[in-house]
Amino acid sequence: MLVEMLINHIGQVPDIKVMKIFCTIVVAVLTLMMLSCAAGQHAVNVDKFFERRGICDHLRGEFPDPPDPVRAKEIIEGVNEYCTGTDAQLADLKNRYADNPAMMERLNAYEPRIERKKQP
Repeated sequence: MLVEMLINHIGQVPDIKVMKIFCTIVVAVLTLMMLSCAAGQHAVNVDKFFERRGICDHLRGEFPDPPDPVRAKEIIEGVNEYCTGTDAQLADLKNRYADNPAMMERLNAYEPRIERKKQP
């Protein structure tokens, strides 16, 4: 299909040198498109972590004083939903972005260990 497009455009069968250049350009463009999609996915994962951990940290500071059993139950359910797994997720993101100082600054703002260890 690409060869047909070239033939129609220039009116003759392109030589090997032109085909190599054309194919190199096509491969480069496709590679850049794939890399931008992958980078976008990483950004989505990081943004989701920031959102989830933000809710988690907010809930961790919401325990009522004086104690209210109904509200405490709601908060505990929210903490379990939003905080579970964020320690491992934070460690993974720190490993992934270790060479990105701006990202590391944002990630280092979070406490690394907020989840309680399960009792045996």
